[in-house]
Amino acid sequence: MKLGRRGIAPLVIAVIVVALLGGAVATPVAASAANVDPDSPFYGLKRLGERIRGLSEDEQLKLRWQEFNKMVAKGKAADYRDILEEFRDKMRNIVENMPDNVEAKREIIQWMQQQMDNVRETRLTLMQQAVEQLASELENYPEVAPIIENIKAELENLRIQLRLNIQEREQIMARVRELSEEVRQLMLSLRDRVQERVRTRLENYLELENEIEGAEVNMGVGVAIGQIGVENLVPKFNEKLEEFESRIAEIQGKIENENIRINSVEVLLSLAIKLKERALADFNENKLRNALAELYAANVHLSNAERILERQENFISKREEKLSELKENFQEKIAEILAKIENLPAEVRTRVQGLLGLAQSSFDNGRYEAAYAYLEHVEKLVENIQIRVEKGLPPLPGPKEVAPPENKGKPENKGKA
Repeated sequence: MKLGRRGIAPLVIAVIVVALLGGAVATPVAASAANVDPDSPFYGLKRLGERIRGLSEDEQLKLRWQEFNKMVAKGKAADYRDILEEFRDKMRNIVENMPDNVEAKREIIQWMQQQMDNVRETRLTLMQQAVEQLASELENYPEVAPIIENIKAELENLRIQLRLNIQEREQIMARVRELSEEVRQLMLSLRDRVQERVRTRLENYLELENEIEGAEVNMGVGVAIGQIGVENLVPKFNEKLEEFESRIAEIQGKIENENIRINSVEVLLSLAIKLKERALADFNENKLRNALAELYAANVHLSNAERILERQENFISKREEKLSELKENFQEKIAEILAKIENLPAEVRTRVQGLLGLAQSSFDNGRYEAAYAYLEHVEKLVENIQIRVEKGLPPLPGPKEVAPPENKGKPENKGKA
């Protein structure tokens, strides 16, 4: 592996220290003090040095987060999931065992508060990297490209909103959760076109985004409960448990009464219920701070589920007065599109029907906004196909079909036949 200029000075220092002290202990200590990343061949020495130096749990926590962000910046996050998992575990341990020392507690809480925006930015970056890989894998399927481009554009817009609209960041991250589910469903629907190794890598990116969401929740929990005294843990636990039971009953009632099924909401509810069960078990074992932390996290997941439901309810109310009318309208649009492609070549019908399948899947899973976006894209695609057929062109454009170069006498086709 190549070493950049930044890697030279620490290694020179290590050599000098080894020469002076004999090397048995000095080498790993020097490596742990140097700027060594997880993709460096000297990373093992760095970790050994941390143990020799006796770094505290919170010092290791900060180092793991710094290292993982460097891997994200290099586009290598999927290869270093263990770094993120260690960070998550240390975060949970620190939250559940908050020190009694007031100064130490304040320092940890301040660091968590300072990192919250960075955590959200990292979640968005991982989502964007996953979508970029999916776009690259499907570049030979131009009918899918606009769908992916729309997701990419929305993610970038969410990044801008996250920096500008501080008061709405929870709503913004709830939307990121929805988009993560949309990308997952898109990938599954197109699994016959995506190579297995790419699917695995994409899954890793999406799982990493989920892991960071968990770290984000734990940070928020740490800030929330960090200053609660021991004498208030039981009353606060009972208060949060009552809040949880009330909120989850309301959410489940909405889903049942309005016949709404949204994958991302169901995932969040499942996470919340598991956390509540763990909280009750820890409470019974008198692990009060652990129990309260888990119950806080469960309520955070419910908050995100509520925001997603609210978005879908608003969309439905704007589009149609009743869900049944929305379904009828959706099926009518699909029937119209199928009628338009009846006389087109089999390849075209297969491609269009595949996209309609994506729209139907989104609708069935309660992602109505995404479903209608797919339909609008398919309608435009069919219009373009009809125009091409009328002009005597192939119905579907080639994967890299481009406009003729300007200012040249003879058009040049740079695409592949």
